[in-house]
Amino acid sequence: MTKIDRPCWIILGILKQGGNAYVGVVEHSWSMGIDAERANLFWSGEARDNIVGAKWNLDGLHDAEHHLQHVRKTRPEYEWTIFDVHQEDILPVVIDWERWDKDNARSDKTLSGVVNKFGARNPRFRMKEETDAKGS
Repeated sequence: MTKIDRPCWIILGILKQGGNAYVGVVEHSWSMGIDAERANLFWSGEARDNIVGAKWNLDGLHDAEHHLQHVRKTRPEYEWTIFDVHQEDILPVVIDWERWDKDNARSDKTLSGVVNKFGARNPRFRMKEETDAKGS
């Protein structure tokens, strides 16, 4: 299993009134939304568009902070927090990195070049259970 090898954050929210499970901010093709099983990866590093040959740098934490401010205004019934995916002892969910690897697999059959573009941007997660080892 490969885990993302660059700085990366997700935004999770929990209902302020009686919430016991997190939802994630996800990236659809042209908009952002929320999902009970997925969260968008806001990563830092060099991005490339191989079709036009462009390269640029992404600041994932800055992007996450921007989206955090927006979702706090549009979905105030949730308490929203940014989490570093590498701080697994603090992260309240377990990311399915195995599924993320499969979604990120290269494919010449898709325009995006990966098997599942939505899954590659928004990996699945589940709530941590007491049986999850610290840092799993």
